[in-house]
Amino acid sequence: MPAKISNSIKPAADAIHHAVNAVDQEHDLGLGEALKKIEKMIADGFAEFKSQAKPFAESTSEHLEDVQAYVTDKARERPLVTTGIALGVGVLVGLLMSSGRKS
Repeated sequence: MPAKISNSIKPAADAIHHAVNAVDQEHDLGLGEALKKIEKMIADGFAEFKSQAKPFAESTSEHLEDVQAYVTDKARERPLVTTGIALGVGVLVGLLMSSGRKS
């Protein structure tokens, strides 16, 4: 999964790299023009990143729905175990929260 994420970020990083190179090569442009050019290149890079990230977000949403259905089914099969786990987690969270309040 990290390889997919780094591959999807690469276009934005490339756009920034190209923007810096373009400003470096065309240093005789006015500052306003250079900033507009960089802004456009970054916006294009982020637009491309957004279009590539959408399929990942959709597949993640589908996987989360599958996980939620699985957990719900298991909780219905063994309600006492589920209650015990929830109680244990609640006690641990309570202990962690109360340990920070000792003054």
